[in-house]
Amino acid sequence: MRGVLMLLVVLALAASGWSGRAAARQQGAAVRIVDFAFQPESLTVEVGATVTWSQAGQAPHTVTSETRLFDSGRLAAGQTFAFTFTTPGTFAYRCEVHPARMVGTVVVQGSAGGPLPPGSELRGGQGEAVFGDAQARSNQVHLVIQGVQPPAGAAATVWLAAGPGGPQRLGTLALDTRGNATFTYTDGQHRNLIALFDRMTVTAETGTGAQPAGTELLRGEVNAAATVHIRHLLAGIEVTPKSTPLATGLLEQTALAAEHARLARAAVQNNDLAAARLHLEHVVNIVEGERGPNFGDLNHDERRDNPGDGFGVLTYAELAIQHAQLAMDAAPRDETVKLHGGHVITSVRNAVGWAREARDQALPLFRAGNGAALRQPVDGIAALLSQALEGRDVNRDGRIDPVPGEGAAHTAYNHAQLMASITLTAAAVVAPAPAVTPALALTPGPSPVIGRGVAEASGTRLVLIALAGTAAFLLVLVLAAWRLGGRRAR
Repeated sequence: MRGVLMLLVVLALAASGWSGRAAARQQGAAVRIVDFAFQPESLTVEVGATVTWSQAGQAPHTVTSETRLFDSGRLAAGQTFAFTFTTPGTFAYRCEVHPARMVGTVVVQGSAGGPLPPGSELRGGQGEAVFGDAQARSNQVHLVIQGVQPPAGAAATVWLAAGPGGPQRLGTLALDTRGNATFTYTDGQHRNLIALFDRMTVTAETGTGAQPAGTELLRGEVNAAATVHIRHLLAGIEVTPKSTPLATGLLEQTALAAEHARLARAAVQNNDLAAARLHLEHVVNIVEGERGPNFGDLNHDERRDNPGDGFGVLTYAELAIQHAQLAMDAAPRDETVKLHGGHVITSVRNAVGWAREARDQALPLFRAGNGAALRQPVDGIAALLSQALEGRDVNRDGRIDPVPGEGAAHTAYNHAQLMASITLTAAAVVAPAPAVTPALALTPGPSPVIGRGVAEASGTRLVLIALAGTAAFLLVLVLAAWRLGGRRAR
């Protein structure tokens, strides 16, 4: 009898003590959000743990699950977000504002960190593709992949597809043991990949064919509604000379104006006033374009010299802003297009301000009579057009951001490419879960502090609570029987 009593007491204490252990797990872990990373990027916790993200960066960031299980929304500096994980599995997340650079993973283990039980989330992976330049405009794509697990004997193969150029096999991923990889493809024919493709897939291939034949692991595409305007920025548009893309034309014409400002400065240093005035004419005509009110023979040599394409920095800028806004309007719910489209507009406006100021400072100099009168203004013009091209680091943080007073033509071009970023996702695969007894399938209401995570209470807690009650009830019965037996013995 004493042995039975001890066993029941142990069961009761173990069951009733479960909530204390769960509370210890609820203390969870902390992740620090900085510009532009999660620290740590990956962490492992137990079921029931609460993870708290603290926003320590200056830029806005989000904590968004790939399956939308949790989403913090935009967090400003100093804000926090917490989520409680109630089921085992691997949960990938990212910052929706900076999806190419800011990704993280939370691994939630079952009891004692053992194998995951049925019902665990088996992730199909995720990825982000960003276009860039390598000896040509947008002829390169860089891909970051996480959590891809192709079947045994198959290779994870990357394809660009859709549009006039697809599909095209880019190569296979060298996956590590966690299914992560980085991959860069450079088009050997120097083709503009944004002009040719708008979709990317990763498939499990056993052959080397020119068409995808295996199971699709990941897929993603440029926002369909915004694609036409993104291509006007980066691939081409009929209204410009040689159908030059707007962001590209702005970058190249601003660079040309900055070059001639430097040539004017060098001519002043050599006391060559005629050459200085000629290059200043080039600066004004490149900035204004042939339809500008100040375009013309400014140095009175009976020629309207213009080494630019005639469209003008200011005209490229005006249309670049217009088409970035059109892309944003066409895809109002696309965070990538909305964010980087705004960055394009801000950076172009900065460049326009500096280019106009350089033009305005150049116009009076055609009346200057000597090199001394030109020297200081020409230095300022060269500095302004350098800023219009590359921007300036106002807050001295070591980078040029797409914010007022910093980003410029180069920044605008880079963020136009980021508007074309492709986020690759796969549907989650969930193993069959065991049937739950209806009486134990109650779900407590959500916590007003933690959010949806607490609302998803596991059946394990309910089972243990039931065991605790049963054990306590049996203990009372046995104690009563024991006392009754003792009285009879007396």
